[in-house]
Parts: sequence; C-alpha cells; structure tokens
Amino acid sequence: MEFKRFFYSIRRMFWLVILFAIVGGGLATYMKYYRYIPLYEAETTVYALNRNTAVDAAGGISYQDVLLSKQLLLDYQEIITSEKIISAALSSLKSKYSISGSELRSLIYVKQKDESSILGISAVADSPKLAADASRAVTQAFITSLRELTQNNIIGVLDEAKVPQYPLPDDSIKKIIIGIVAGIVVAIVNIYIIDLFDNKIRVPEDVEINTGLKIIGAIPGFGIK
Repeated sequence: MEFKRFFYSIRRMFWLVILFAIVGGGLATYMKYYRYIPLYEAETTVYALNRNTAVDAAGGISYQDVLLSKQLLLDYQEIITSEKIISAALSSLKSKYSISGSELRSLIYVKQKDESSILGISAVADSPKLAADASRAVTQAFITSLRELTQNNIIGVLDEAKVPQYPLPDDSIKKIIIGIVAGIVVAIVNIYIIDLFDNKIRVPEDVEINTGLKIIGAIPGFGIK
C-alpha cells in the first residue's frame, strides 16, 4: 500500500480518528472520576548504623557510626520483604485488618534515602490508617528480627509513619492524554486494515497499480449547477 493512498484514507476517514480519540479520552476520564480509587502512602524512616564494639581506655564501649555499604542496604531491603518479617507484621495487624501475607507484601516499598544509611519503609493502600499501621508493623518486625539475628541495636526509628491526610497524586491529565493518543493509534490501525482490503479506486494511481497501464490523463470532477 502506497503512503499517498493511506494518507488519503486517513483524511477520508478522519471522523474515525476523532471518534476513537474521544472514546479513548472519555474512558480515561470515566476511570478517573468514577472508577478511581485514591491511594495513601505512609512512611517510617529508619537509620542503619555499623557499630564498632571496641573498648576504649575508660573501659566503656565506643560506638563509631558509619555509612553501611550499598550491598548491606540491599540485604536489608530483601529482609524487610521476607516471609519471616511479613508473617510477624501480619500477626500484629490481624486483629484490625483482614489481609493476607501476599497482600501485605504488595503494599510495602523500601527506599534508600539519597545513598545514605537511612531507609524509608513505605506502605501504599486505599486506607490511610492501613497504610500507617502496615508501615509501622513491618518496621517493628524488621527491627526486632534484626536485633535477634545480630544481637546488636544497629537499627533505630527516625520518624514513625503517620496517618496520611491526602492521597497520592494520580496524574489524571497524563492518563487522559494517554487515552486520547491510544484512541488515535487504534483508529489509524483500523483505517490501515480497512484500506488493506479495500479494492475500490480511490486515487488515480490505483488504476496503474491494479491494471498495470499508464495513466494518460484524468478528467477532474466538477459540480454543475
């Protein structure tokens, strides 16, 4: 199929492009205002310290706080979402919420703060209270478990999760634009398929393509009044 014919088909069926763009944008708008579920994020920040237990001259224990290696932080992220931590957190939440271990794990996100030794343990849920409680429960289970494993207080809470007042931004304008663009793409694909099986003579070049004969001339169409 030649580009000229395809371009002509798009121009001829431009109404279809407009229709699909409206449908795509309309569906995105509908999802935004009628099917949208606001999500809330609560975060607990913890610090991770590497403590040297060397005894100083006074007979006490001196603690030198240094930044943990990137690999250690990655290990902590894996521990936080492990089955042991999730099960422990679930035990403290089951009296308030009916939630499974896989559902709780899907709520939790672990973020490193600017290449530092501070981790953010976030929970994202459709309930602001669940988000805060899940973040706190997972954090407490992580700290308790790590203390049992290392026999050391190398993890502490900086800021405990609070119940969020506002939902996360939903990027509604971006979603509507994506819906419109998707509608246009679908329309163009449909036009291409329709034109692919259309054997009507639409442009003069179609005569050459279908008959193999050269066009000597063409009579333009005029409306006679």
